[in-house]
Amino acid sequence: TPGAALSESVEFVPEMIRADRLLTSFRRNGSGVRVVVDEFGAFVGVIGPEAVLAVLAGWWRRPARANGEEAPLPPPAPPWPPQHPRPHRSAAGCC
Repeated sequence: TPGAALSESVEFVPEMIRADRLLTSFRRNGSGVRVVVDEFGAFVGVIGPEAVLAVLAGWWRRPARANGEEAPLPPPAPPWPPQHPRPHRSAAGCC
């Protein structure tokens, strides 16, 4: 097809991939970007090696809002593995 000459294959990576594995995949295969997908295979975004290195080196800054203020940080991720409350025991020690 005519569009095939203008496109190249792309590698899909999970959004929870470790940075070292992502950088290794960039080094092995010279293509410029990876398509990031969530656990259901839905599109999350694209990422390149420069973005990974910028985050690791601390060069990445949160995007600014239209009024010039920094956007708030996203809420922290829940602990992993999930923390479950201990079962309640009665004072008598049974049930």
